[in-house]
Amino acid sequence: MEKTTTAQLFAGIAENIFASNSLQKLFSSTEKACISVLKSDTVSVFVFEKESDVFIRRSMKLKGKKKDNTDFPVYLKFTNAINRYEHSSWFLNNHDISSCFENNPFHNGSEVVIPVRMKGVMVAFILATSSDVMEWDSEQEIFCTYITNIFSVVLHTLLQDDEIQKLRNELNTRAELNANRLYAINKSLHKSNQELKQFAYMASHD
Repeated sequence: MEKTTTAQLFAGIAENIFASNSLQKLFSSTEKACISVLKSDTVSVFVFEKESDVFIRRSMKLKGKKKDNTDFPVYLKFTNAINRYEHSSWFLNNHDISSCFENNPFHNGSEVVIPVRMKGVMVAFILATSSDVMEWDSEQEIFCTYITNIFSVVLHTLLQDDEIQKLRNELNTRAELNANRLYAINKSLHKSNQELKQFAYMASHD
């Protein structure tokens, strides 16, 4: 089996991001990468691993509903950002999620986590895994920057498209409501006209 180089791995991730034509597709798992969205209404649950001195994110709780996610190590800038959730688990207590995590990509040989920021705010983690040991040098750091830039551009474009679609849907809904109102008004006017004709007919024969 031919070995996949780290450069090929990153190239594949970039290709998948470029190919995304919807927000759902952009944030879904791909063959080699998993993108996790961070929002203020989520609670991220972590398990601390003493051996590696990192927190592993096991799941996310979104508005009270548990949603399983791919596990990956998360390096926190400060430990007071988390509270105990249950036995050996913690949850993030800081609403400003982007301030809690390290800014730079980090790796452990077989996987790399790339933080993605837009306008200084953390919006996602990109987790890339490989069955082969990853090479790591300045070139890979350039690849990480390249991927985050692509992701930001694609996300910005899709968000704009999504907003435009929402506006179109709103306009269509308003147009439909207006059409229904006009129909109701016309129906009412027609009924009134019929009643007036009936009244005029009866008055003329009295």
